[in-house]
Amino acid sequence: MARLSQASSEIRLRIHFMQRWFKVSDTAMEEALHDVSAFRDFAGLFHWGEYIPSESSILRFRHLLERHKLAEQILATGSAPCAGKDTPVDALIDQLERTRAGIRVKVEHPFRVLQQYFEYVKVRYRG
Repeated sequence: MARLSQASSEIRLRIHFMQRWFKVSDTAMEEALHDVSAFRDFAGLFHWGEYIPSESSILRFRHLLERHKLAEQILATGSAPCAGKDTPVDALIDQLERTRAGIRVKVEHPFRVLQQYFEYVKVRYRG
C-alpha cells in the first residue's frame, strides 16, 4: 500500500464522507470523481493531473477505517465544523497516520533483515 501523506489522507477521508452521504459504492464513487467536478472539488482534487483514487484504494481505506473502528467515530463527528485546527477530523487523521506508521514499522524490520541476509542493502521498501 502506498504511503499516504497528510493531504492524501484528508482527500480519502473526504471521499469517505461523500460515499456515506450519497450512499454510493466504491466503483460508483470512483466514476463520480471522474465525472462530477463538484465531487472532485470537495475532495480537494482541483487539477485533472492529480491522482484520482481507484475503487480498490477507496475500498482499502474504508476497510482500514472499519478495522480500527474509526468509521463509527467519523459518522458521529461528521457534522462537526471543520474550519479550524483541533477538530475531530484532525484527530481522526492523526490517529490514522499513527496506525499506518505502526503497520509500516512491522513491515520494515523483517524487510531489513532479509536485505542483510542476502547482502543487498540498496533495495528500498516502498509501501
